[in-house]
Amino acid sequence: MTSALLALTLGALAAPPAAPATHPMTDEERASLFGGWATALASGDRDAAAAALLAIVRDPTKAEAHGEAWGRLADLYMQLGYEMAAVGAWGKAFALDGPRNAASLATAFELAATVHDDRPIAEAVGKNVGIPVEGETRNDLAYTAARTQLDRGEVGLAVAVLALGDPGAPGYEDVAMMKGIVLAQQSRYDEAVEALQIAQATGVQNSRDQAFADLAALNLGRAYYGAGSYGLAITSYAAVSRDSPHWLDAQFERAWSHFRGNDINGALAMLFNHDTPFFTEDYHPEADLLRAYSLFMMCKFTDATAEINAFQERYEPMNAQLAGISMTPQEAYAEVVAFVNEQPHQLPDWILHPFEGDPRLAEAQLAVAHADKELARVDALSPELAEVARKLVENERAEITRIEGERVLDRVADAREELSSMLAGIEITRLDLLNLEAQMYQRASATGHLDYGDRVGQLKELRKRKTGFHVWPFQGEYWADELGWFVFDARPDCPESMARGEE
Repeated sequence: MTSALLALTLGALAAPPAAPATHPMTDEERASLFGGWATALASGDRDAAAAALLAIVRDPTKAEAHGEAWGRLADLYMQLGYEMAAVGAWGKAFALDGPRNAASLATAFELAATVHDDRPIAEAVGKNVGIPVEGETRNDLAYTAARTQLDRGEVGLAVAVLALGDPGAPGYEDVAMMKGIVLAQQSRYDEAVEALQIAQATGVQNSRDQAFADLAALNLGRAYYGAGSYGLAITSYAAVSRDSPHWLDAQFERAWSHFRGNDINGALAMLFNHDTPFFTEDYHPEADLLRAYSLFMMCKFTDATAEINAFQERYEPMNAQLAGISMTPQEAYAEVVAFVNEQPHQLPDWILHPFEGDPRLAEAQLAVAHADKELARVDALSPELAEVARKLVENERAEITRIEGERVLDRVADAREELSSMLAGIEITRLDLLNLEAQMYQRASATGHLDYGDRVGQLKELRKRKTGFHVWPFQGEYWADELGWFVFDARPDCPESMARGEE
């Protein structure tokens, strides 16, 4: 596999059938219709076999047989070594006649993995989930169909499709993972947690790699966070390995869990990772704002003001950079490919950093490369086969670059909107900070002292709590192996009630 309304019937999810002929085709009529193909194939004349199939596909009066004809064309392309053309033909076959092509679905999924592109098949099964398959192929169908529904924003239908998965067959861990993600999107967090725990356990049982374990831990942390179980969320985020491309995101989301659990020091410790020289070129304005607000909640007015000033100084020029960006999806795709291959490009690095090591983009590049190789030798086919193959592959190549390019442009648009909103609201945060500072001094004037807490006692308590660890103060040097191990034990500069945002 490529990374609800449960009451709905499968019939409601299935694609409408092809337009029927004047009467349903009998088995004898179908056999007669495909007789020319069968005779040509038996004699080894693949060109004649292809011509017979294309004649059926191009005849609108034979619409009932179009799905079967496309399936046989896919088989022919696969035999000839034109895998991407075969995947495209199978996409049409499953969309037009899923049941009659059901026996080929497992092979089609395997071939799609070979060309690093299952989009045509995913589109087809997303519209027609009633294909009769079992076991691992059933899980492949459920996963890819649900992904298609999610791309369309049909979250409820995605949950319904995922119910088709087979828990006893290989690949169910991907179905369970997707189910947990979708349920979390519906704010059904308890159900999401259950599904993601199943995904974790099944992944271990089926010996899935660390990348799967990291993704499961990340999504489980998000489900726990949504459910308000911040301690469990922290534990799950902490399970994301240091080598994972999701590690820094996990640290940020873990910081929010600490913050929401009234552990401001814990939030600052997680956010300190983002402020180290290893990530200063990355784009993470939310982390910078959360750090400023955490300091604000602890009445660290000087530090919070410095963070706000630094935020404006850093992100106002970046926001200005976004204003002039205008390009097509194909141009954006070329830009991100140039970036990941360390070639000259126009888009800012900080916009493109998330695509570095992104498995989906890596798959897209491999698919485009496969398409280019196939197109380079397509003229070796008969003219009719070459024409159809060229159209299938060129269309798919264009679709891949369009979709991936739009992901880049979506990131540009999201960053533009996000930064404009944050920069517009930063002055309000500054006013809030001044207001809280005024409150603190008003309380101090009434009580006669500022309550800073026990400074020395907190430091001693840190060493007591960290039994089995060596604790030393930060001395201004940054080491990669220290990332994730920073601990803050800063005292609030205001009474405890104000530090928690209470009145």
